Amino acid sequence: MRNLMYFMSKTAAVHIGENVCFMIRNRLFDRLQHLNLRHTRKMGPGQVSSCVMSDSFVIQTFIQDELPKMILAAVLFLAIVASLFAVNWQLAMVATLVLPLHLLAYNRFRQPMKASSRRAQDQLDVVQGSLVERFLGVEVIKGFGAEKREGRAFVRATDESRRSQMHSRGYHVI
Repeated sequence: MRNLMYFMSKTAAVHIGENVCFMIRNRLFDRLQHLNLRHTRKMGPGQVSSCVMSDSFVIQTFIQDELPKMILAAVLFLAIVASLFAVNWQLAMVATLVLPLHLLAYNRFRQPMKASSRRAQDQLDVVQGSLVERFLGVEVIKGFGAEKREGRAFVRATDESRRSQMHSRGYHVI
């Protein structure tokens, strides 16, 4: 029964995640078609395509993997709290006094986490966009013998992305 329930919930999450991702990508593409050229020139076509694909993939992954875990954790938490109050309400009150400390810590780190995560995602989009644009221009790069220069630029971009990802994950660890 547990395996059947797991299968059904995972299948539903995959279907919902895929459909939402499909809808988001189509809407983003439609929206990008109506933007002026200045926006596309500012970010570059590789970076725009990376944003569309990676941002929608993050949402898809959240729906398929994290949302079911969060719902299960919330139900489990409520069941444990209800059980604690049923067994010994005084002990349950003392145990739940710690919750405001968790909320304070969450409020303290929420904005830095969001900002750091956004910077890390932006840097990843730059790297992915750079990769796409370099492969699209590979004939020009090879024609001018610029492989080493482009390789160094890619290493710099990926290194910056690595550092921003580590900084962002550091907040999650804290």
